[in-house]
Amino acid sequence: MQRSLLKPFKSFERISMIGLLLSLMVMGCFTPNRLQRRQLLPYPNNLEVHHKIYQLTPTKTVLAIETNARLFRLSIQGYSEEVSKEPIFDFTEVLSKSEDQPAADLVQKIVHLPTMLQEFAIDVIIADLETNEVFHDLIYINKNENECQRSIRIYGANGSDRLLLRKYVPKGSTLRFEGSDQNINENSNQSSNQAQQKFYIRHFQTAFKAAKPPHLYDGTPFDIANTGNLPQNLYEVTAATNFVIKEAGLYYVQTDTASTCGIYINCFDFDFPTLTNLDQLTESTRYITRNSEYIKVTRSIEKKLALDEFWLERTKNDKVRAKELIKTYYNRVQYANTYFTTYKEGWKTDRGIIYIIFGKPNRIQKSTTREYWEYSNGQGRESAPFYFLADANGQYSLQRLPYLEKYWKAQVYEWRKGLVSTN
Repeated sequence: MQRSLLKPFKSFERISMIGLLLSLMVMGCFTPNRLQRRQLLPYPNNLEVHHKIYQLTPTKTVLAIETNARLFRLSIQGYSEEVSKEPIFDFTEVLSKSEDQPAADLVQKIVHLPTMLQEFAIDVIIADLETNEVFHDLIYINKNENECQRSIRIYGANGSDRLLLRKYVPKGSTLRFEGSDQNINENSNQSSNQAQQKFYIRHFQTAFKAAKPPHLYDGTPFDIANTGNLPQNLYEVTAATNFVIKEAGLYYVQTDTASTCGIYINCFDFDFPTLTNLDQLTESTRYITRNSEYIKVTRSIEKKLALDEFWLERTKNDKVRAKELIKTYYNRVQYANTYFTTYKEGWKTDRGIIYIIFGKPNRIQKSTTREYWEYSNGQGRESAPFYFLADANGQYSLQRLPYLEKYWKAQVYEWRKGLVSTN
């Protein structure tokens, strides 16, 4: 029997004048201000970092951050505005994982941000002192917008006192909710009013579609206000009540169902963010398969062998090279799931599709409403720019433009010919 290659895993022409003008117009949003010009590293290779801003009171804001680093330096600088040259506050601390902490747990730190400003930005750097890998991100805070995103705190999984900073949990997780009128580290002696604060949880079991290529219109972005026709269940819990995730699907947590603001939590049947399910392994190749190839694999009785054959065809039956491509592709899928999951799996999102096909960006910059990725020149190709627009619930939508087609087709061609770098 043929041994399977698949294993589970824990350029271009000149830009058209119209495309160039559009690109320069959008890029203009990034050039004038000091913070927006900073080159960031929010998605390191092996250094995993998750973070979230919480508003405990109108005047008290904290940053919750967690990482898989065992020994690291955390540095935070606050700025009153994007053109500021000098920080309004500065925090640095060396932290380490305690010996009694479970190996699978990430180190979590809560940092008070000492400013009463309504709008400000923080520059966050984590340096792994063992591997020298660095995480660098900019976080913009506007207390006048998206208040529910900062006021709802979810503890879990399994009812622990650790804040849930990711957007996904395993089935069977026990979660607990708190609002902004409760102190972040006080889980006992709550007043009766605090304990009875209500949270509304919508549960959707809809299978959302993968993103389309960057030059094609992908429909209206997901909006909770337009989900009335989707099958859903509504649960009501209080801060004194634990909530058990019994079924897979999307959970949307709110304190006011009349509002569109809330927090996404996903639960998937498979070992998320890793792909181990053969159907998921097949579906995630949709970005580089032709329709006939995809149908052949999905309808095959021996689906695993059919998927192996697809990858072997990319390398003209070079098994070593095929394994390298498989590892690179599915590692990127897993990475996209880890960092880009919102209301659907990370690999299906706009940032996910670009990361999987193009890899890690050479340059990342952020403003209050946009994230900019650039893939630099190489082998005679022009730089490929991608702009993602952020909405109130942390969902990033790609600014889709016709001239991006040339970049997309050229990179998919490299995948299909087995030419993609696997370094």
